[in-house]
Amino acid sequence: MRTQRLIAYMFAACLVSLSAGPAMADDERGHPNSLLKGKYRFSQNNACVIDTNGFTDQLVTLGSGFTAWLYLTGVATYDGVGNVTGKDHGIFIAGPGPFQSGSSPVSTFEDNCTGTYSVNHRDRSFVQHMSCKAADESYTLTGIEFEGQIGPEGSVLTMSSTEPVVQTLAGNGFANKRICGAQVTSVRIRRE
Repeated sequence: MRTQRLIAYMFAACLVSLSAGPAMADDERGHPNSLLKGKYRFSQNNACVIDTNGFTDQLVTLGSGFTAWLYLTGVATYDGVGNVTGKDHGIFIAGPGPFQSGSSPVSTFEDNCTGTYSVNHRDRSFVQHMSCKAADESYTLTGIEFEGQIGPEGSVLTMSSTEPVVQTLAGNGFANKRICGAQVTSVRIRRE
């Protein structure tokens, strides 16, 4: 009887260790953020509404807002403990026209970004919060938020802006508020 009970306990202990094995393999250090680690090249498309005065709680512009589109690419590095850094460059297109003679509805930009992320180990989803500074330090952008998904082997990430978050773009003599919808696709180029 005692031998049977001992065998039953050993069997239960083996089952527990076997079921914990895959989770530990995905999460080597026991923290869900370690599921996201490495260097990723990304492509991002944004559609934004921009207003110098901001927005009401019902997302109505408080001034004369305008729409804009941003297309950018870059590299983001995830450290496996919840920090992310990135560099990007892209094109900004203001709209709609017509534009007055001498106006500049198209410009380019280059940013250096930092932020944090948090992974849900159950479904490999994550949230990411970022802020960016122009490479020439002429502006800062705060309030960037994404929800994302880590692909099965961690080699692909998708992210999207799923909530209307007001971002602040401030620089040399200007400050704008903006709400952007974004879609980001990232491919791992190096494990860290």
